[in-house]
Amino acid sequence: MEQKKQFPVPGETSLIDHHASCDNTYESNGSVRLVPQPTADPLDPLTWSNSRKYVAMLIISFWTMVLGAATLSGGVQYSAIMAEFEIDVGYLNVSAALALLLCGVSNLFFSPMALKYGRRPVYLLSAFLTCFAQVLIAWAVNKEMLTAGRCLVGLAAGPFEQLPAVSVADMFFVHERGFGLSFYVFSISFGSFLGPMVAGIVTNNLGWRWVNNILIILAAISFVMILVGLEESSFHRYSIIEDSSVAVGQNSDISHTLAACDDDGESARRRMDSVRTPFWQTRKLITTSKSQRTFMAMFTATIRLLFTPIIIWCGIAYGAAISWLSIMAVTASTVFMNSTYKFNSIQTGLTNIAPFIGSLFMIYVGGQATDKFLVWKAKRNGGIMQAESRLYPCLIAAPVMASGVLLYGVCAAHGVIWIAPTIGMGLIGAAMPLLAQVTLGYASESYPLLAGEATTGMILIRNVIGCGMTFAISPWIESSGIQWCFVEVAVIALLINLSAVLIIWKGSVIRRKTAAIYYGILGLEC
Repeated sequence: MEQKKQFPVPGETSLIDHHASCDNTYESNGSVRLVPQPTADPLDPLTWSNSRKYVAMLIISFWTMVLGAATLSGGVQYSAIMAEFEIDVGYLNVSAALALLLCGVSNLFFSPMALKYGRRPVYLLSAFLTCFAQVLIAWAVNKEMLTAGRCLVGLAAGPFEQLPAVSVADMFFVHERGFGLSFYVFSISFGSFLGPMVAGIVTNNLGWRWVNNILIILAAISFVMILVGLEESSFHRYSIIEDSSVAVGQNSDISHTLAACDDDGESARRRMDSVRTPFWQTRKLITTSKSQRTFMAMFTATIRLLFTPIIIWCGIAYGAAISWLSIMAVTASTVFMNSTYKFNSIQTGLTNIAPFIGSLFMIYVGGQATDKFLVWKAKRNGGIMQAESRLYPCLIAAPVMASGVLLYGVCAAHGVIWIAPTIGMGLIGAAMPLLAQVTLGYASESYPLLAGEATTGMILIRNVIGCGMTFAISPWIESSGIQWCFVEVAVIALLINLSAVLIIWKGSVIRRKTAAIYYGILGLEC
């Protein structure tokens, strides 16, 4: 009987070698191994200078900010839209839920497209569709046209929740990805929190349609920036080769089973034909992957990974965080514009500054601090990095999120001075980006060669949860009251985030048991 090939457990990487020499395989200190291994190809994004990486991330961040504002600014337009089209809040909530669902489902198409034909065409298509959707909304003459525009916004926004994480994996080494994700999470926070604030001011002074007119301009600018300035980061890197000394579940010599290579199997470091790359070569409209996997295989890979415990947990943890943020956003107008606080629309919008400031405090914790912790843990683990090292910030997010939800809901219910619920909003805003960085990073590193499919699966779960919560918010508050609704939410949030302890404990076992699924998707049998 033919013996099956043995491959390493996905999510376990040889990161530290104290006896390493200083070459292009290691950092300048000679101990931190560069994973993935860089090649000599000038098109390899891992070898880009820091300035090229930062320019790419700034362009992606601007696009993300625009999409974040476009998806969440609609809430502050509700009153004006309801008056003009004579519709109720229930109708608008349904359209918002549909948009959120489309946001997740659309990635089942966009993710394989980005993997097969490059990142740039997906970024460009998303920016174009966003621009067109804003035109539909700004010029809407009836509620049907308005709903169509809202749904198209959700469809176009799909990639902004997943593709930047893939671009970060393209350009940054494993021990730097938290830093790369910080760009992305900051732009989400900026667009999601400050976008509605600015939209409220614009609606109050210029009318609700001007919010969408401004978004048309911003989406068009992002399209041009991507077309001219964003380099393609898609790069066919890995081939998995047999190493009989490594069995699934072993840590020894893991680094020798994943080798950087060309599609002919020879070392990619053998060639350096040109140091300078023509401008338009890195900005092609389509860059077809050299991978032998078909578009349909990439599509089905997401479905297969969708039912693995790690992806399910990441989707639930991230989805719950977004749900608590949605509850806060939906109830803010009711809380601050009632007879107790008597805020106007502009003052209510300004409360979004609190969660934005909160997010700034935690972006470093989920980013560079986690990267440093990951290296420290690897040194204590014989040089082996395990994906679960990315999860420890959840233990910080758990009490922060729960206390924020509790402070906001209970103080609002009892009419405590406005600064108290606003501080609660700040704590919720602090925990949300931390959980985003952690779950996106963990999903990507648990199944590294299927990072796009893994993050697509968790985002789909996240948005299904968010869609359901959009429908459930109003009945929940009506049945329990705002105080007990938020007490219940705080308990649920605490339990979900503390469940990270179980994943930290048993995550390596789960990855070992799902290794066959992982390698099966890659066309290998182990």
